[in-house]
Amino acid sequence: MNSFLSKIFKNRKNPSVFEKRVGFYFNNPELLKRAFTHPSTLNVNPVPYERLEFLGDAVLDLVASEYLYKKFPKEKEGKLTKKRMKYVNGHYLFRVAETLDLEKDCIVDKSVDMQNMPTRKKILAEILESVIGAMYLDKGLKTTSKFIIKWVMENAKIDNSARKINYKGKLIEYCQKNKITDIDFRIIKVSGPDHKRKYRMGLFLNGKKYGSATSTTKKSAEQLAAKKTLEKIQSLPCPDPEM
Repeated sequence: MNSFLSKIFKNRKNPSVFEKRVGFYFNNPELLKRAFTHPSTLNVNPVPYERLEFLGDAVLDLVASEYLYKKFPKEKEGKLTKKRMKYVNGHYLFRVAETLDLEKDCIVDKSVDMQNMPTRKKILAEILESVIGAMYLDKGLKTTSKFIIKWVMENAKIDNSARKINYKGKLIEYCQKNKITDIDFRIIKVSGPDHKRKYRMGLFLNGKKYGSATSTTKKSAEQLAAKKTLEKIQSLPCPDPEM
């Protein structure tokens, strides 16, 4: 349940990671906290993100509809509806949430398995909508529209990443199907100066090392290690789940 966001309220002088990322500061930090608070924490946080998610869903639909209406002045309603679905469906919103690293700020109970891909996708997509709802209440429609257009409608990273294979996700799905519960990405080595770091990431299944890779970011090193591991384990007998 701990996250960076859950700690900032002890020292509100500093902006949260999310605020630094998007480039503006929430006037009401409690709205931001609520936007990231999953219902699993009801015993500790009595107001989770669901109402903000409801509002954010409506705001997202409005901004996406207006954006597409203006961008495609000759398109009929049916085609505009199909185009909008690309931007408001859960899978796409999950990709946006990953770009924003929303998982780092999530306030989720330890009982929730964020390594379970369907669970992770659902929660992060919902939190993105709740953040949009909180932003609308705190900053108004103009700022929220700019955020949606930049991060949802015109985010080239999402289009590019959607064409890439998510090897880490595929590995997690493989392990779930084969009852492999211990999946551990470990940083084996960090090298290079601060401005040009290199990370060597090892991937361990049930305590045994199956793959490793080096890259300039932890995420890409994890993806490469997952790719190597998938190639290896799919050509071998399934690792013993009891090992």
